[in-house]
Amino acid sequence: MVGAAERAVRAIGRAQYRHRANPARSRRMIRLALGICIRAEGPDAFIEQADRAPFSLPGESGRLRRMVELLATPRPEEVVEQALACEPGASPPSELLHLLCEQGVLVRSPLGPQLIELHGRTLPQRDWPVVDPGYELRRVLRDNAGEVALVLPGPELEGASLATALRARHSARRFTGRVLAPADLGALLGLGAGAAQDPPLPMAPSGPPGHRTYPSAGALYPIEILVHAVRVEGLDPGVYLYQLLGHRLIRFAATEEAIEEAPSVDGMLRTNGVEGASLLVYLFMDFARPSLGKYGEKAYRMALFEAGHLAQNLLLVAAASGLAGVPLCGFDDEQLSLSAGLAFPQEAIVYAIAIGEEQVSGR
Repeated sequence: MVGAAERAVRAIGRAQYRHRANPARSRRMIRLALGICIRAEGPDAFIEQADRAPFSLPGESGRLRRMVELLATPRPEEVVEQALACEPGASPPSELLHLLCEQGVLVRSPLGPQLIELHGRTLPQRDWPVVDPGYELRRVLRDNAGEVALVLPGPELEGASLATALRARHSARRFTGRVLAPADLGALLGLGAGAAQDPPLPMAPSGPPGHRTYPSAGALYPIEILVHAVRVEGLDPGVYLYQLLGHRLIRFAATEEAIEEAPSVDGMLRTNGVEGASLLVYLFMDFARPSLGKYGEKAYRMALFEAGHLAQNLLLVAAASGLAGVPLCGFDDEQLSLSAGLAFPQEAIVYAIAIGEEQVSGR
């Protein structure tokens, strides 16, 4: 449960956000430096540091005790100052914080403000024109046209339960390199990323096929799927686009070399310690789709949510099929997107999943 002190700090933070009295300071996060020892002797506080001489702060033990409680996690400087103003002390809270920063007791925490700013960019701050999805010619062509490489079998998964799949799902990085059958891919994509009803009619006027096995804001489905086949029966090594309507793979970007020898893919696999995967699934987004104006900047956040829903589906279907996988985000966005045949930065991979039969110790 949240204590009274924590509720008070949150109330101060909400007030700061609403009124923006000092936006720069309200975004500036501070935390306690490492290796700091603060002790109280009556009303006085004593501070010891590993690399500096100790010093005392007469009459400030109550405030420093409160500050230590607050800074169990980084906080905006102005929130800490207002909380300390509620405690008795020998000097103004702003002067106390300034002194502690000068002495290295408090340090800046830069990541917090950057994440706050990034999150703020995805808030609906202004109206954007909403364009009918039917005008998204590139997306319409990707949904329906192209050279068919493989029509996938209908998705079948005998005897699997959701509870079993949830318990079986875990991240695996070492795979046997087994060649997957088209039926494996048909189940993976048909159940993990396919239609929940037949036919998958658009839920938004002129929009992409709807009623899928995962949710999407406004049924716009901004996340699309590429399969980088490494060891799949009936497919040459290369990148293929999954078309939901035909439940098929379309040639997208052929590769002459094995996947491990492509520099961008090899770097991603080595960075993440992945070996022997049978395929990689790339989840990508076309940022130029005009229908995304429905949600403005918030469309980006919603697209990432969708990628997460979709990835979990694929991982659960893999687990239910006796396979394993691992989601990957440690890659060079530009290099990987370009190697997959995407028009970066307009089109970019936001998530990847390596899938195959897990290599179990002793096999």
